[in-house]
Amino acid sequence: MAIVWGVAELARRLHSPPWAIPTALTAVIVTFVALDQQQLSHWRNPIALWSHTIAIDPGNPLAHCKLANSLKDLGRFDEAETRYRTALEVDPGWIPARNNLAALLVARGKLAEARQHLQQSSDSKQINPELLLELGFLFLANDRVAEAADAAEEAITLAPANAKVYFLHGSALAKLGLLEQAREAYERALQIDPEDIRIRNDLATVLTRQKRFDEAIPLYRSIIDRDPAAEVPRRNLERALEEQARNAQQKSQSTP
Repeated sequence: MAIVWGVAELARRLHSPPWAIPTALTAVIVTFVALDQQQLSHWRNPIALWSHTIAIDPGNPLAHCKLANSLKDLGRFDEAETRYRTALEVDPGWIPARNNLAALLVARGKLAEARQHLQQSSDSKQINPELLLELGFLFLANDRVAEAADAAEEAITLAPANAKVYFLHGSALAKLGLLEQAREAYERALQIDPEDIRIRNDLATVLTRQKRFDEAIPLYRSIIDRDPAAEVPRRNLERALEEQARNAQQKSQSTP
């Protein structure tokens, strides 16, 4: 608007012929339309926008991280991983890039490196507890039980009101054969989320392993009462009842 009015005022002062003003304004409009189209091309999608930003400012870690996020959303994981690493080369202290890279590495099964990045995030007090929890469950699924337990313990300090962190801890401890500690972890998880069937089932399984049948069997039955179609707790209940009967028989045979 300033240019339009400026051109009109300039033409008036120069006593230009009547056709000069429309011609000059048309030229201005054509020029700005061309510039506008060029600028809009940078905004056509996030990848174009952040690529343009990086071209202007290659030392911008936010732009590299945002571009990586866009690439990841499109399933271009190799490119996204490279871009996250570039963001960290530009600024090793850029925690969003480090956490996002760790999440991508977790999803791609690169657990050891993901743990290293999460440790660095932890050192800066900006670690993502949900990501640490996800990593812990992946460690557990890959039989890296001690690492799963370590991840759970760290997650507990970050999210002590989250039932899942205690569930993870209990699962890892149970696999390590630390049944009493596992029972305590499951009980804490159940206090936070009394309706979680998995917690009830796994706590009952640990109690069965401890031969605490009077506690385990009611837990299994409470699950079945809530969900009669729950096959795993039903099978576990049958095994617990059989083991309880064998245990009682053994005790009676050993009694003089």
